[in-house]
Amino acid sequence: MASKQERKIDQFPKAFMPKQSGKNDFDQQLLDELPNRIGDQPNLTTAKVIVIGDVSVGKTSIINKYCHRVFDKDYKATIGVDFEVEDFVIKGSNFQLQIWDTAGQERFQSVARAYFRSSNAVIIAFEFHDETSLDHVRDWYNSAKRENSDDECDFYIIGTKCDLCKEEELADYEKEAVQLAEKLNAEYWRTSAKAGINVDEMFNRVAVLAFERIVLKQTEVRKTIKLEDIGSGTLSAESKKTSGGCCT
Repeated sequence: MASKQERKIDQFPKAFMPKQSGKNDFDQQLLDELPNRIGDQPNLTTAKVIVIGDVSVGKTSIINKYCHRVFDKDYKATIGVDFEVEDFVIKGSNFQLQIWDTAGQERFQSVARAYFRSSNAVIIAFEFHDETSLDHVRDWYNSAKRENSDDECDFYIIGTKCDLCKEEELADYEKEAVQLAEKLNAEYWRTSAKAGINVDEMFNRVAVLAFERIVLKQTEVRKTIKLEDIGSGTLSAESKKTSGGCCT
């Protein structure tokens, strides 16, 4: 079987609701840093995204549509966890996204939650036409939040199966979903795996924002280490100066 091609991203992926997001372009610090990373394959940047939500809301379908370009209405529910890996070249820099598909069934949730930790992005899915799945979004958010800190993880709330709703029905669901997303500092997306609506756009944005967050953090750590090394070198030089030239 032929290997999948890398996804090349040079333009910043826009949010479904740009005004809600406020993040619509690459960070200038990232752009300044990227020339130092291009072709640096040993330092491949990898991010982890988990997709969570109630059973049968379409988590696996969304992932399969993005990763394999397929939609299977008869897929079996995920048991425990599964994951896919997608390779990217973002602004010339290599990047890998691990997409973790978690079980929504209550009996498997304790297993799934073990994989919530150390996520760079959390996608919480609910299904249009299923009010209960939307009501449970906050519970899923709280579960993931306990395992991840604000400065390392982005949150997304996505409505699935939008192709099954009329526009006026979507408006009612989205009013509540958008308000919740704003309270939780999460991005909202409307999606459909069957119709391919906003699937690529959403995952591409998740990838770019995770990539940017990781690179900026690595840059900050490197600068801190460099400053510490400079400080150490200065102290060492001062020490030699004071002790050097003394006769006993």
